This record gives sequence, C-alpha cells and structure tokens, in this order.
Amino acid sequence: VMAEQPNPKQPKLVEAGLEDDDDDAITPAQWIAQDEAEREVERAVYGVTRDDCCSYDQGYVKRQPMHTCLTCAANNAMNTGYLCLGCVEHCHKGHEVVELWTKRNCRCDCGNSMYPENKCQLQPNKEATSKNAYTQNTLGLFCSCHLPYPHASIPEDVPMMQCIVCEDWYHCQTTVNNHEHIPLLVEDGSEAHAAAEFVCSACTQASWDVLGRYQATRVPTEGETVNAKLTPEAEGACHKPPLQGDTPKAGYYYKLRSSLCQCAACMAQYQSLKLEWLVDEKDSLAAYEEAQRPAREAEDDQVAQQAMSAISGFTPDQQRVLATGMHQLRGMISQLHHKASAGHREITEQDVRDAFAQVTKK
Repeated sequence: VMAEQPNPKQPKLVEAGLEDDDDDAITPAQWIAQDEAEREVERAVYGVTRDDCCSYDQGYVKRQPMHTCLTCAANNAMNTGYLCLGCVEHCHKGHEVVELWTKRNCRCDCGNSMYPENKCQLQPNKEATSKNAYTQNTLGLFCSCHLPYPHASIPEDVPMMQCIVCEDWYHCQTTVNNHEHIPLLVEDGSEAHAAAEFVCSACTQASWDVLGRYQATRVPTEGETVNAKLTPEAEGACHKPPLQGDTPKAGYYYKLRSSLCQCAACMAQYQSLKLEWLVDEKDSLAAYEEAQRPAREAEDDQVAQQAMSAISGFTPDQQRVLATGMHQLRGMISQLHHKASAGHREITEQDVRDAFAQVTKK
C-alpha cells in the first residue's frame, strides 16, 4: 500500500445534516458499509494503539502514530515536538492538534522541554528526547510549499505522498501556486504501483550515492523511462551496482529494500547516511499497517455482528426510525468535521453540544 494520505475531500454536507429527504436516507446495513472505509484507514494507522497511556516508557518506538499541538506551539514560540495518541486524548484536549500519520523511531515529547507549559498527565517524569528527528511537520506544515494541511490554495482532491526518508508529506501535482510538486504514478493496477515507496527530491539528492545505484528499482512516472540495471559494479562480496544517471530527482521505488547490498562496507555507508533502516522491510508503512489490522479487525467485526444481530430483531418501523437517526448522525458528524477542518482545529465538546441542540429543534 502506497503511503498516500486519504483524500481530504468531504462528502456533500446538508444543513445541520438533517434534511428530511427520504431519497437521501440509507438503511442500517448501508450505513455500516459506508463506515467501513473510514474504519479501514483508522485500523491501518492506529490499529490497537492505546489511548489510555503514554507511549514514552516504550522508548523510541519503531513506528507509531504521532501528532503535534499547534496551540502549545503558539505558546512556546513555535517550538514543539511529537505527541502520542494517549497524550492527545488526555493532555491536549481542546487544543489544535495535527495528525502526522506515523513516524519512525520517535518518543513522545508531552511534558518535556518541547511542551514546557503543558505537564503530561500520564507520564510526568520525562527527559528530553534527543533522538527524535524534528521537521516542519511539528509546526503543522507540509511539503516543499510549507503549507498546513488542508489549505485553501490547494484543491481538495490533490493527494499527498509521504517520503520514506524524511517522512514529510508532498502534494501530488505538477504545480500548485507556481511551485513544483511531485508527479503521480500512472495507475496500472500492478503490484509495483501498489507497493511503490516514495523518496522526495531533497532526500534523493542527499542519498544519491545509494539511490543512484538502484535506479533499476525505480517505478517510472508518466513520460519517464528507466533503463538502469542491478548488475554489480565489481565481483566480490559487495554486489552494489554502479551509479546510474546524473540527475537526482524525486521518485518511486519498488523492491528497493530487498535489492540493497548488505555487505559490511555498504551497511557502514547506510549507517553514516542514517539509512540503516532502509534494509528492514518491516520498517515500511505498508508492513506497519498490515501488522496493525488483524486485532483491530477482529474487534470491529465482533461489534458489527452484534449490531446487525440486534437490528435484525427490529420491526420495519423501528428499522426506519433507526435508519433516519443514523443518517442524521452521519450528517451531523460530517458537518462537525468540516467546521473543525476549516478552522484547523479539533472538534470541541461545545461544538457537539451546539450540533445536538440544533438537531432537537428540527
């Protein structure tokens, strides 16, 4: 699965989410089916990540979902770090929190020097996380255009890709605001397309002495041709290919990890470039997501089966009332999400109270 951020485009909203139009109503079974797509994204990223404790004691976790708090950044002269799910839920409620997807080898910063004015309620005794790699993402900015997500100047249907090296997100469009962005792969249904991993231009240049030797694993974008081979540069224990091409640029790679030479000299080079994780196929976002799904799916399936079992015992009139309520609830949630996204903030308790107050007036 490519590290693609879900399309932020929202479904058409209805005022208060509550128009009494029978044509828009859906059955309970349809509502559950529509909700499944959203749950799939949540399963892949959060899996069974706990929200009742801080992940700090786990150390620098190989990969975990991370967030940042813009409310605290504004209070701390725009100096902020990473937050685990537990701290988002317990220590930063009501704050403007940005989801960063997953990060590699990160440790929660809540309550340390990155968040000095917000004491961690779950793990108060924390030291500085010296091994965390901070980017513009902790300020809620993304891509080489340095904009928040979403942003009014970027069309809502423009997807984003995460670079596997710096883990920043980049817009997939030739130009946005006269600024160069990354190309999309040509959709062909192949495994190479589905499993390709993206490396941004800056990281390609910085890592060219490695990536430039494995251009044979590059997946071509529209108008691009790849003629490189994986033939070793010389005989012996090292089987790295020679450098091929002299124009480092952003691109997609398929089976790059498994193609890398792992002789002692090459491993030392990866270490010096801080790319040692690149030989670990379990480091990939696809591998992480695949590992997260099973336990969460089993839990979700059990809940869905219980719900459908209960619904099957309802009378037709009861099912219609339930379907109408589900339709209204879904519309209300969509409207709440839209308002929060437009204001670049979280949904607050007052937002929910106001929404339900509007519902009861209908």
